Amino acid sequence: MKEYFLSAILFLSITSSQAQDILETLGKSATDMAGEKGTRMRAALDSVDFQFAISVNESAGFFDISQRGETGAKLLYGFKEESAKSMVEKIRDTLEVGIGMYDIRRYKKARETILKAKELMVAKGLTHEIVYLRILTNLGVIDLAQGKTAEAEKYITMSLQQSEMQLGKRSAAYVANLNNFAKLHQAQGKYTSAEKEFEESLTLAGPIFGDGMQKAIILNNKAMLFQALGRTPDAVSLMNQAIGLSSIAPKKIFQGKRSFDNRKFQANLAFIYQLSGDYAKAESNMVAIKDVFEGKAQTSSVEYAGLLNQLAVLYIQMEKMDKVEALLKKSKEIYLTRFKTEINPYYARATSDLGNYYRMSGQWAEAEKELSKAMGIRETWLGTTHPDYVKSREDYAILLWKTNRLREAYPIYLEVMNKTLNFIDNYFPAMSESEKTSYWDLTSPRFQRYFNLVLEAHSTVITASKDMLEFQMSTKALLLNSTNKAKALILQSGNERLKNDYNDWIDKKEELARYYSYSKKKLKDESVDLNALETAANNLEKKLSEQSSLFSSSYLVDHPSCRQLDEVLTGEEALVDIVRIRQFTHRLTDEITYAALVLKKGMTAPTLIKLEKGAQLETVGIKGYLTAMKYQTPDGSSYNLFWQKINEEIKDKKRIYFSPDGVYNQINPNTLKDPSGNYLINMYDFTGLGNAKDVIALKNVKSQSSSKMGVLIGFADFSGSDFQPLPGTKIEIEDIALLLKGQGYTARTLEQKEATENNIKSLQSPSVLHVATHGYFQKEIAKNDA
Repeated sequence: MKEYFLSAILFLSITSSQAQDILETLGKSATDMAGEKGTRMRAALDSVDFQFAISVNESAGFFDISQRGETGAKLLYGFKEESAKSMVEKIRDTLEVGIGMYDIRRYKKARETILKAKELMVAKGLTHEIVYLRILTNLGVIDLAQGKTAEAEKYITMSLQQSEMQLGKRSAAYVANLNNFAKLHQAQGKYTSAEKEFEESLTLAGPIFGDGMQKAIILNNKAMLFQALGRTPDAVSLMNQAIGLSSIAPKKIFQGKRSFDNRKFQANLAFIYQLSGDYAKAESNMVAIKDVFEGKAQTSSVEYAGLLNQLAVLYIQMEKMDKVEALLKKSKEIYLTRFKTEINPYYARATSDLGNYYRMSGQWAEAEKELSKAMGIRETWLGTTHPDYVKSREDYAILLWKTNRLREAYPIYLEVMNKTLNFIDNYFPAMSESEKTSYWDLTSPRFQRYFNLVLEAHSTVITASKDMLEFQMSTKALLLNSTNKAKALILQSGNERLKNDYNDWIDKKEELARYYSYSKKKLKDESVDLNALETAANNLEKKLSEQSSLFSSSYLVDHPSCRQLDEVLTGEEALVDIVRIRQFTHRLTDEITYAALVLKKGMTAPTLIKLEKGAQLETVGIKGYLTAMKYQTPDGSSYNLFWQKINEEIKDKKRIYFSPDGVYNQINPNTLKDPSGNYLINMYDFTGLGNAKDVIALKNVKSQSSSKMGVLIGFADFSGSDFQPLPGTKIEIEDIALLLKGQGYTARTLEQKEATENNIKSLQSPSVLHVATHGYFQKEIAKNDA
């Protein structure tokens, strides 16, 4: 009878104080019974209570899913005395403490707490318990949420494998961990795998969870994957399904239609529209969410303030400037009321956005006041190396620039650019290729804005063009330096020391990337010593460089200087580096300007030549040039458009090192003809470069060559094959040998039996290699047969 009564209490969802009163009346036996009832219920929940990684504006995190009976189980379990708990129950309690710490963003403490629970289960031989599987899942999701993909992969893979072995694929554990595995693959840029895994998760989730929040989360994650892939219609469709399911999820206090959790999905949908440029639909969704907050009288919440801030940013993008100011002021007011101080990151963000709004509107005094305040808050809260503080410094430098205080603006902007380059050096090594692309998409506009400043400031600030060339060399084709191959070769090598050092280095780089985003208080609370971590990472970097030249060439980014270029250039040479620049007014536009940076021997800074007709160059200019090349027709305009201004700076030089950008990649300067009818090929010896810094390596290779050696291969012996001999190749290589000898080369010819593949492969970097033989195409081989 008593047990039935307790079940009725649970069914009626009474408050904990009411339950306490009743149980006190019933006495200790009822309390014990309640505790045991709660124990059984909590144990039963273990089989379904698994964490789902979720994409919320592309940030993985926990999502509190209400399990049927969860509230009552926790309520009743709370009456169990500590001395009566089993080891598994105590460990489960520790796990819940760790999850609670994560909920308040105490990442380090959360991980340490759950790791202790894991170690205890291993020590006690309890790894067969479902609680141990939950621990592995939680560790994987915590690491994934923080961007620690290497650690996350270890735990999520282990969780997925054990889920299948212990419970089978048709289990809550397997579905949750498969979702997490897909989220991991998305973070690693393995989009095809991620899509298949999300789809399998959805198929399996239906029979296990029904149309509940778990399925909504997977739909949400798949939608955010499609958004990353540019499949906007598919992303929108899936997100709407997620919103629908979250609306009918089992009710908890904050769940169901118009619930806070439901609004997370709605905000993601607005985010998808905003990123895809469909601002009208983004606005419609944000306004709908705003109406829900207001209808539920939740207008004093931090979440509502954040929504107002984001809506204001959207209105700036839509150029509906009349709607911006009131939203940002209200957002600031809510943050100040809730936090009781201006010194918090949310207030700083709203203040910064308001300052930029005033700058864009030409309200200079108000802009300076707000931007200065935001910068001061971030310096106090975050320190001077935090990305948000650096952004505030850039905002303030732009204000100085736009109010014609170039001499004040430039040193601040230079500081911003140097710190941004440091961010790239610190973040890139631990990133996947897709993460690098995303990060560079967000970071490259800063370089574009800075280049615009240089275009205006180079005549006032004499070092500006030098700085511009050095930043261009450090970042040009940054994404082409793939580290995936290097990583695979290092991890597949038999050198265990190298592999261990490499994994330790990646872990420390991931830790640093995460800690750089922490506030000063948070670093102190979590006892993080950034300097010690940086020193440890640098020491590992030195060890790895000594062990592996592949590591050095793939991971260590060099930042060449104009001084180094000057050291290798001769008096007859010049470097021409082209930079394509999007014009910046109060925001980046689609208008294009080109700049040519010309460096000659003895110059401390290159000459900057502004080529303003970017739109003309990229439309009628290039069309006319390519037409003339194709049909061999007279071309009277290309030289004037593309080269005339540059030629004034290099006309006394013989060799030109040319690094193109933008439309100049389609131009062969040798083919341009000056007004007198003389081709540039007759005036200059051009050497094309992918990056201006390549001239340093090119010169070093030449200087290391002890002799000028030419190897000429031809007139091979094809006896025993289907190929006919080529007598003409004998004449060809002998004639070339004479030419080389006349230019001071040592010429070696390989003919007949010596003209072999093995002899070619054994050559040691000759200055000239010429092969005269048959050419043929090999039939394509299917990938699986290769």
